Amino acid sequence: MLVIILLTAVPGLSQVIVLQTFTISQECQSERNRVGHEMAEAFPDERDFEIACHLNPRQQL
Repeated sequence: MLVIILLTAVPGLSQVIVLQTFTISQECQSERNRVGHEMAEAFPDERDFEIACHLNPRQQL
């Protein structure tokens, strides 16, 4: 899963928000890099979020 993790609490929002799910980790990493780059360009002074891939162990079965 590609997730955004809010490092600062925002009322009404979950700390972890699923952006998209992928079948293989390489797809997630590629999209994480793209989204992270776009977010850095769009919000250069914001450092209160992280874009990450989270492995779902059930998908490995």
